[in-house]
Amino acid sequence: MPGDDRGRPVARLEPDDERLARLIRAGVVRARSGKPARSVLSSPPPQAKKGSSALTALLNERREGR
Repeated sequence: MPGDDRGRPVARLEPDDERLARLIRAGVVRARSGKPARSVLSSPPPQAKKGSSALTALLNERREGR
């Protein structure tokens, strides 16, 4: 059974509606406007460019003060 450790649950994931409502009001996130298009869910995710590095990008952003 996924999400357990030797038959014992390790977490219960529940929506945090109050927090989500706060984030929507603050403009941090947008409420969904409907179901996602099937093409979004059925197509493979984009691939990173060869030689790219998340760590390098993070360090560059920190250096630039973004």
